[in-house]
Amino acid sequence: MARQLLMVNGSGPAGCRTLGKALKRARDGAVISAKPGSCAENLVITARVSIVGDGPRSSIEIAPRSGAALTLTADTVMVTNFVLKDGERDLPVVDAVCGHVARDGCELVDSGCAAVLSRSTGSLALPRCRITSTPPPRRPG
Repeated sequence: MARQLLMVNGSGPAGCRTLGKALKRARDGAVISAKPGSCAENLVITARVSIVGDGPRSSIEIAPRSGAALTLTADTVMVTNFVLKDGERDLPVVDAVCGHVARDGCELVDSGCAAVLSRSTGSLALPRCRITSTPPPRRPG
């Protein structure tokens, strides 16, 4: 059986408008390729997939308005070549609830408590990734 390939911002039968829609269509083993742009979705990954940014890392961003950028409940996930930002100071950028997530060549930007959270049976690998923390502005007083 051929591996499923989904293209975000692509056309044709494999094209999807958003990463969220691609994740809903993805079967275990799928590869999701995303063109440069910004995604304001909170992505919940439930299938064993690889998500690959098709362009320079700084041109492909997952930055929700609130909440974690990625919540992982699949047993194995690979995310490559993205900038991931948190949308809320009290939540992590990536929340690995269970399974194993590897991010390769990504940048995680945190403005609050933690860039990554591994809990329950979740585990993380971060080769060639950069994690930065931007403290929230101080309140006067």
